[in-house]
Amino acid sequence: MLISSIKYLIFMVMFGGAINHNIAQVASIKLISPNGGEQLKIGQRYGISWISNNIKHFDIYYNINGDQEWIEIKKNISTDLGIYSWKVPQLPLGKIKIKIESSADSLVYDISD
Repeated sequence: MLISSIKYLIFMVMFGGAINHNIAQVASIKLISPNGGEQLKIGQRYGISWISNNIKHFDIYYNINGDQEWIEIKKNISTDLGIYSWKVPQLPLGKIKIKIESSADSLVYDISD
């Protein structure tokens, strides 16, 4: 986004255009933890943490062994919290992935490694 903004600014300066200060900001969200390699134990709490830009609320899901189904953990969480404490339920053995997704736009998401 920074490079695109710089290119736009250079274009506007070179061709004498007016600079629009109301350029829309891109929404983004990044899962910080857990993000791969952690050993999650049934019944223990783990902090799901993230950083986001221009998102007010998001949803958290998990997936087991790359299955197509994403199972809801919690919906409509305020991004202002910064961390959500998740108690790991009784799950079948396997590799668990966590997905965080904008509540307003399902195309804005991140999935753990």
